[in-house]
Amino acid sequence: MMKLKGILFDFDGVILNSMKQHLIAWQYAFKKENIFLDDLEFYLLEGRGVKSVITDLCRKYELPESLGPKLLKTKIDYYDRNLKVEFFDGFFDLLKYLKTTNIQLGIVTGGHRERVDLIVDKYLNGQFKVVVCSDDVKNTKPYPEPFLKGIELLKIKND
Repeated sequence: MMKLKGILFDFDGVILNSMKQHLIAWQYAFKKENIFLDDLEFYLLEGRGVKSVITDLCRKYELPESLGPKLLKTKIDYYDRNLKVEFFDGFFDLLKYLKTTNIQLGIVTGGHRERVDLIVDKYLNGQFKVVVCSDDVKNTKPYPEPFLKGIELLKIKND
């Protein structure tokens, strides 16, 4: 039987109960372009990096690629101004249990480094050995690059 050596957690929607807040921020950004972003449409993109999300949404709504950075900034600014940090029930109990094991913990997220680090530093007190954000890789989730980087940083070998 293989021994579990590490766990890579997603951040938004797994550690942080934040997906509704992200949806509202994306809807706010696209409303300025007279586009209503449907809940299901957004949730189908969940887990991807913000660069991938904005590229796909601009393509879908036939918006110029050059508008992407502006929409992304609008979304991020709105989200950051309205952020309510809320962890899922039982999350800290799970961390407490995992601390009693030799399992290494990391975060792999499509979120941007500045926001994630603020929350991790303030609330998670060094519980995670590594944090890989969309800023750290060329190809964000759903590509495997962020997970492979997390495994590499945790120095986990498949033996």
